Amino acid sequence: MRPFPGEMQSVVSKSHPYRLTVEQQDWLREVFPVTENIAIVRAMGICYPTLYRLAKLYGLKKTDEGLHAIRQRQAENHKRQIRKARFCLMGGIRPDGCHNVRIQPFTKLQISRRNKAVKRYGYIVKEGHQTGDHHPERYIIYYDSKTRRSAAFEANSMKDGFTFKKL
Repeated sequence: MRPFPGEMQSVVSKSHPYRLTVEQQDWLREVFPVTENIAIVRAMGICYPTLYRLAKLYGLKKTDEGLHAIRQRQAENHKRQIRKARFCLMGGIRPDGCHNVRIQPFTKLQISRRNKAVKRYGYIVKEGHQTGDHHPERYIIYYDSKTRRSAAFEANSMKDGFTFKKL
């Protein structure tokens, strides 16, 4: 999207405070059908109701191709945000921008590995770090002198994100 030409000119009228030049009208006609409204609002320096009024005034509508492209970009951005938030949570940091991210505490394979570690080998898993919280310690499996350690099991578990520490 090319930059908005010039600046918005304010008019004395309170009901319609902005008027566009011919060059700005052409820009809006070119950009509006295929661009997200938030990008247009930021480029023009106006609010949403003003954009809607201008779109109605000039008879502008989003095209089917434009809507499809907008939805694809939004989906990609959402996926990127979710992935970033998951990495933050895996590191024990609560991301600021994505408080609504729901992450399965463990995959089925991780649950299986934790259960096998406790039942078969006698590893120690801290209680309270097994289910819903996103504490970084939930990926740590402890062992002591009574634990029957297995190098193969530990290597495979490390591939799934677990670490092993002596208690």
